[in-house]
Amino acid sequence: MSTPDYTSLVHSQRTYFKTGKTRAASWRVAQLKAIKAMIEASRGAIREALWHDLRRNETDADLMDIDINIHEAELALAHLHDWMKPRREATPIVLEPGHVRVRRDPLGVTLIIGAWNEPFMLTLGPLVSAIAAGNTAVVKPSEVSEASAAVVAEMIPKFLDPAAVAVHLDDRALGQVGGGTGVADHGGDLALPGQDGQVGQDRAGLGHDPVQA
Repeated sequence: MSTPDYTSLVHSQRTYFKTGKTRAASWRVAQLKAIKAMIEASRGAIREALWHDLRRNETDADLMDIDINIHEAELALAHLHDWMKPRREATPIVLEPGHVRVRRDPLGVTLIIGAWNEPFMLTLGPLVSAIAAGNTAVVKPSEVSEASAAVVAEMIPKFLDPAAVAVHLDDRALGQVGGGTGVADHGGDLALPGQDGQVGQDRAGLGHDPVQA
């Protein structure tokens, strides 16, 4: 098996990020709406995959993996413009007549590491957060839940901006297999592990780099 070229992947996503397109509220809104449409359109496939991988029934699948992610996207859409506004803070008297503002800026290229036991909630949920924050994303579903991983890999390219969101099933995307050949080794900015934070950090090969559990 040839080694995927993660250097080019990260470089292309970072180049796209630096154009400023993902920072725009209009892009974030469009992608969040696309995530909602993607999940709803894939409801049947998601149910089937969860039954195959985890013997999860349709009611639990709807509650824990489908509707919860739709609600995550709806929440982000409802609050996005407020989240993007600079927050005013008190200005120390020694800095007057200046003023203090806190601006929430995206970091860049994120790595989302899926969890086998919640293969949609803990993959698509972090993706909503990454997109709402204006980042690009490399999504690595858990290889343990193989049917769910296949659904994620099939539906994301159909609905989301391919320049900003990529799915990789190869475990080398994590940056540790094979002595370190993955996204984390080639300049990823933030890991969003759907699994235990330390486990995700170790698998991502990020050491003390930023990890959001």
